[in-house]
Formats: sequence, structure tokens, C-alpha cells
Amino acid sequence: MYSGGHILASGALALISSKRLDIQFVKLAPVMIATNLLDTDHLKYFYLDDGTANSLVMHPAHIYAGVLFFLIFFVGLIYKKLQYWSFAVSGAVALHLTGDAISFWLNYNILLLGMIDALLLIFIAISAKRINTGLPFIPLMVFFATAEILSSAVQAYLAFVLKLVPQENIIVFIVSPVIFLLTAITFWLMFKKYRVKVKTILN
Repeated sequence: MYSGGHILASGALALISSKRLDIQFVKLAPVMIATNLLDTDHLKYFYLDDGTANSLVMHPAHIYAGVLFFLIFFVGLIYKKLQYWSFAVSGAVALHLTGDAISFWLNYNILLLGMIDALLLIFIAISAKRINTGLPFIPLMVFFATAEILSSAVQAYLAFVLKLVPQENIIVFIVSPVIFLLTAITFWLMFKKYRVKVKTILN
């Protein structure tokens, strides 16, 4: 997936997890978005990646993500209070890998991935209406829509306007982790005032 898709997928999973695991959405969402920093491993062999490589066989953190998944899961086994968080974050790691696998399977087709992004945004809207996240609906949707549009615009600018060749320009692979980090921080700053009074229940 491109950055926008990963952000939306993380948001969708955070919504489901917050309800099922009784974790405040306002706390869980930025953590799940930040989990996509897994993509920092793209920097290691960027000169071998034309932008359509299979991350699961080229990028180190993706290849050995099973180890990370187990460690997060194991923390939950040891510390009972962290069980739900462990389950949620390990799920976010697995979701990132799933998104990459789907993208490779679709040959990184922009149209198809754009359709998936649209479906994810619709899912977030429907879920945010049904689940009492404690966050204002319109600002929440504006956040996710803006995050997708801006991240896609930046990556499109690099690819189609500047015409940067991925194997020759490490900046192409620096952009995604920066986007994930800024998105997670922005979410926290926008909605942190709601973190105390949030109670995730079905309306």
C-alpha cells in the first residue's frame, strides 16, 4: 500500500479494536498509525527497489516482522495489563504486512489501491458513526481524508512531477516514514484533549 492506504487501514483497525478490546480510540489510533514506521527499513536497500518490490522478501524489518510480532505478543503474555494493547499492536504489524502483500498482488495499481482507500474511508465513516469514540465526527473524518489526500499528493508529486527514480533517490523512501510519524503526532495533538473522557461503546 501507499502511505495513505496504510494510514486509513490503521485507522479502521483502531476503530474495531477500540470497541472489541475496550481501549480508548484516541490512544490506540496514533500508536497503530506509528506502527507503519516499519517502512523505515526501505532505506537500507533503496537502490534495489524500483517502488514495486515485494517488501516481504526485500526489506529486513518486513522479512523478520514475525520476530517483532512474537515479541509484542509475548509482552502481553508476561504483563497481563498489556494483553489488549499487545494484541492490538501485533495486529497492526500484521495489517501492515497484509497491505503490502495485497499491493504487490495488485502490482501497485494506483486505480485499484485508490478504490481500496475509498472503501476504507467509507468504513471509517460508518464505524465512527456507530461507535462512540468520544471524538467529534467531522474533524475525525477531515483528519483521515486529509491525511490520505496529502500523503498521496506528496508521493504523486515525487513520482509524476519530479519524476524521481526510486533506485537513485533515497528521498522517495524517506517520505513515507516521515508521513506516518507526522500523521500520528498530528492525530494525538488534535484529539488528545478527549483522551480522559473517552469510553468506547456501541450507541
